[in-house]
Amino acid sequence: MRRLFLGVLGLVLLLALFHRPLLRSVLSTAGPWAAESQGLNLAWNVAGSILGDIELSDVEVGGGADHWLPQGQIGRLTLDYDLWKLLQEGPDHALSRVILHDVAVEIDLRKLPASEPTAPEPSPSDSFSLPPIPWPDTLDLHNLPAHVTLADGSQITVKDFSFRAGEGTPGLISIGQFSQEPDDIALGQTQGSLDWGTHRIGIRDLELPLGLRIHTLLADLSKLSEN
Repeated sequence: MRRLFLGVLGLVLLLALFHRPLLRSVLSTAGPWAAESQGLNLAWNVAGSILGDIELSDVEVGGGADHWLPQGQIGRLTLDYDLWKLLQEGPDHALSRVILHDVAVEIDLRKLPASEPTAPEPSPSDSFSLPPIPWPDTLDLHNLPAHVTLADGSQITVKDFSFRAGEGTPGLISIGQFSQEPDDIALGQTQGSLDWGTHRIGIRDLELPLGLRIHTLLADLSKLSEN
């Protein structure tokens, strides 16, 4: 019995000392394997405790010219979270910080795999509900360009998108350029200030082309997960 107790105690101590590198190793291996099952090549660096935070850096993913995601890069993705809150209160209170920097992505929706049509299930009412929305205390998005080809062939291009809001962070939203072709929709440099609260967001003094300006735009998203 004594030997059994010492063996269990030793195993617990080993897990306490090495659980972080072990979890990082598992994630580093499982991620590319899961991506490969979707026809994607994935390379990334994984850091953090995994149990309370994770940081992905130098992420490169893509499936080539014939895939709906030909290529994508992420310079840094950091998530800080509380697993205890996730279990006790749900996902909308578990996420404390999100940092996403230096992202470049190309998407072609025309190449999405075809899905088989299914008959809609009868519903007792027309009401619906969404799952709880994770809402971080701090959200820092910087330098997020994207090029998206829609199913009808039209193309959307976004350059230099940034969004910073939350505790201790000056609220700011800015877009270097937005365009949609062939609809000839184009926006140049646009920016405004942000107010950030739990499931609430406010945009103020948003400067638009042609001298237009949005003074105040407020949205309360707290009821989205309810019927």
